[in-house]
Amino acid sequence: FRDEDIVAYDPNTDSWSLFFDGSDVELGGVDINAFVILSDGSLLLSTDNPVTISGIGTVDDSDILHFMPTALGDNTAGSYELYFVGADVGLTTNGEDIVAIDFAPDGRLLISTLNSASVAGVTARDEDLLAFAPTALGVPTSGSWSLYFDGSTAELADATEEIWGLSVDASGQIFLSTKDLFNVSGASGTAADIFTCTPLALGENNTSCTYNIYWTGADHGFGGEMIDALNVGGTPIAAGANAASVAVGAEQPIEADGADDPTNGDWDETAAVPNAANAGVVIGPRLYLPIVEVKR
Repeated sequence: FRDEDIVAYDPNTDSWSLFFDGSDVELGGVDINAFVILSDGSLLLSTDNPVTISGIGTVDDSDILHFMPTALGDNTAGSYELYFVGADVGLTTNGEDIVAIDFAPDGRLLISTLNSASVAGVTARDEDLLAFAPTALGVPTSGSWSLYFDGSTAELADATEEIWGLSVDASGQIFLSTKDLFNVSGASGTAADIFTCTPLALGENNTSCTYNIYWTGADHGFGGEMIDALNVGGTPIAAGANAASVAVGAEQPIEADGADDPTNGDWDETAAVPNAANAGVVIGPRLYLPIVEVKR
């Protein structure tokens, strides 16, 4: 399994299955580093480098694709449309690569970026979450920005505490993973762990949280893996013949950051608990993840 794949974890059986095979749908050799699974079974996703998609052309790493599946699992099929054009709304530099996406309970799109981002009226760092209120999506994209989560006031001040994985449930609880080690009040861990922020306050210079550990990678065979994307939500599960089994732990070849081999078996990870986009969908507490690089 590769960086363009998404796998699903079933805690009831402690097993993994292939949910999305990116190489089947023009994403071979790239890393899905941000995504959210919507209640209708479609996905929003962004990649770590520009990618060429039939019928669309070049899609930048600051853009978001909408994938509408006709099949999931080890024979993934479907079609794409361009959901969000980053350059239309100020995401124009290499450091403004989208690395995390989901929706706030009020419906605004939330993103985090690889490095600092400057958009109309707002500057955000890599430990922050920007909120986008659209007036138009697709081509062209338009809308307004605000700072939703200020990581520097929410104890995410170290260079290792960049937000890499994000999911938000219907109550507003925020699920996070970071680039490397994190240490906040009530929770500490590695890039293979997921922790939650129950917001006490949100916004610029005002964010504070009650933190807890949600999922510990070491308990599930993870060593040096990074969770570079996650979705915790009521999500459709690929099943039957389309759900390929996945082994975790030492069997998964994982290479150093920046040295990805698209022919090997590493994979990205995502997680599942109901979020705003998935409200009303009833499933088991599944975890969907793209796992990728070993820490430097």
